[in-house]
Amino acid sequence: DFDTQPLNADGTLDVRLPHMGWNRVHRCHGHVLWEGIQQDNWFYFAHQARAQASEALIAATCEHGEKFPAVLARDLFVGVQFHPEISHANGLRFLANFVNWDGQSAMHQAGTQAKGAKGS
Repeated sequence: DFDTQPLNADGTLDVRLPHMGWNRVHRCHGHVLWEGIQQDNWFYFAHQARAQASEALIAATCEHGEKFPAVLARDLFVGVQFHPEISHANGLRFLANFVNWDGQSAMHQAGTQAKGAKGS
């Protein structure tokens, strides 16, 4: 239910590609995979394409010259643009949440903070 396009597809942004390095991820919708991870925390990216998806699928965004979906989620499916395996403590927590996810309870109320997360 989504397509992809290159970052900076129209060539008007002054950004280095591919997008490699640390960047903040902003949650749009709550999900059990965010438990214990603060809003706007750092994750590692290495890519030069972005997903195009409906707002309902976008669980988190990031900005690198333009806002793009960083996490897509629907039912039992979750896709991330960042690399959790090299995103230090935040990535390890995200992966641990995934491993421990019961597959049943996924979405929290939009705008609410994930249980165990500090700050916002």
